[in-house]
Amino acid sequence: MDGGKSVVCLGILVADVVGRPLKALPDRGRLVLVDEMSLHTGGCAINTATALARLDVPVEVTGRIGPDAFGDFLLSELHSRGIGVGSVSRDPEIGTSVTMVMVDTDGERRFVHCIGANARLTLEDVDWGVIERASIVHVAGALVLPGMDGEPTAELLGRARSMGVTTFLDTVWDDTGQWMRLLEPCLPYAGDEARGKGIARPCSIHHVHLEGWHAQRLAGVGHHQASSGAHLQANGAYAVIQQGAPNVLRLVPPCQRLRLCQAGD
Repeated sequence: MDGGKSVVCLGILVADVVGRPLKALPDRGRLVLVDEMSLHTGGCAINTATALARLDVPVEVTGRIGPDAFGDFLLSELHSRGIGVGSVSRDPEIGTSVTMVMVDTDGERRFVHCIGANARLTLEDVDWGVIERASIVHVAGALVLPGMDGEPTAELLGRARSMGVTTFLDTVWDDTGQWMRLLEPCLPYAGDEARGKGIARPCSIHHVHLEGWHAQRLAGVGHHQASSGAHLQANGAYAVIQQGAPNVLRLVPPCQRLRLCQAGD
């Protein structure tokens, strides 16, 4: 990465309310107890930006939050981590995106998600001067960005590439069945994709096997050489790299799972 140039993480900004351990789902009208309930930053854009900031990489986020306490919390945390927030907009009409994260006793998670202000992120929120000065643009949270998903994301990635900027595309779980229609126009410009096991399945990564036609598309065949990764929790991590035909490589051996509560970022 060019020295001094920043990474732009554009996408979902989420407040995560995490309860653990969830020993059983409550019946309708009933209550169950957990040992702890806490508030955290979440969403692919914040998670990736936080990891980069911890590595002393200059980074800023582009996204939308609401005029509420959750938005105040996210801004405060971003400031405290040294992450640029000049392209974070506050929408006066809709609340900040929030996820309720229920963590089972074995560490697996259940999510209840409100898209909130993330739904209103559009190309009009993009500062093209910031994009041009960046080394990498990471679109984080595709498939739950209704104002950006599909052609708008393809336009963003394509314009960024034309400026010489490296591009990445990170998806989340698609609850609508539209994943290929929304991702297909973006794939020629997406330098890399990262997915968790559950997230990967609707994108035709079944454990570590990829069906040929989809695998070729997910590897960006026909335009730019690209790679795709799948984080499989305790089973390790895998990558698919376009080298004539997609290859599956094990990157990380199986490991013990400790207090898992976030996605595979």
